[in-house]
Amino acid sequence: MNKEVEVKIKIENFDDIKKKISIQGRLIKSIRQIGEYYIPFHRDFLLKNLIRQNGCG
Repeated sequence: MNKEVEVKIKIENFDDIKKKISIQGRLIKSIRQIGEYYIPFHRDFLLKNLIRQNGCG
């Protein structure tokens, strides 16, 4: 069973990390994913970008 884990972290040096990945890593395969997202009636997550506003991601 495959499990997907998504982690959000704040980084200061994105360009450095991207450069290291391009040097040390390699593309194994490319896939296209289509997701379905549902908005609960009691909270519209599209109204505000709360994660970035409160500094948690």
